[in-house]
Amino acid sequence: MGRFADGGLRLFVDKGGRAWSMTSYAEMALRTSVGRAAVEAHGDRIRAARVSLVIVSNAPPHECPLCRPYEGRVLALDGPDGSRTVGVEHAVEDGRTVRVQVAGSLDEARRHGFQHPNCRHSTSVYLPGVTRAPVEHSTDPDGYEATQRQRAIERGIRTRKNRAAAATTPEGKRSTESQVRQ
Repeated sequence: MGRFADGGLRLFVDKGGRAWSMTSYAEMALRTSVGRAAVEAHGDRIRAARVSLVIVSNAPPHECPLCRPYEGRVLALDGPDGSRTVGVEHAVEDGRTVRVQVAGSLDEARRHGFQHPNCRHSTSVYLPGVTRAPVEHSTDPDGYEATQRQRAIERGIRTRKNRAAAATTPEGKRSTESQVRQ
C-alpha cells in the first residue's frame, strides 16, 4: 500500500520522461491553458491597438534558465524569427522614427521554452521611444533554486498525506501524519 500511495497511478508521461498522476497533470494542464488563453487575449488586444512590440517582465527570484534570456527584451508579436533592429515610429512624436532592438518573435521565444507551465513572466506593451527596458538585468539563480526546493518540500508533504490516507494500521497513519506536521 505504501508503494502504491507513493507512486499513485502514473497514467501520463511527458516529453521529458516525467510520469504524472492524472490529478497533477490535469491541474497543470488547466493552469497552463488558462494562462495561455489570458496571454493570447492580451496579445489580441495589443494587436487591435495596432501595437506590434512587447517587452518581457523581469521576474526574480523566480526566473528559470529557459526564460532568463528574454527578461527585459523586446519581442515582436508577429513577423519573422531572429534578432534584428527595426525602425518604428515613435509612440508619441509623429514623424519621428526610432530604432528598436528586437530579440525575436514571441512565438519563437515560446518555442524555446518562454512562458512554460508555471512561468511567472508576462509581456506588456512596448511603446517605441517611451518604454525603457530595465537598466540592469537582475538575476537571482538562488531564488529560483529556493523556489524549486519549496516545490520539492510541497511534493514531499503530498506524498506523506497520501501515505497517511493509504495506511493500513492506526499506528502507520499516526506516524505518517506526524511526518506531515514535521
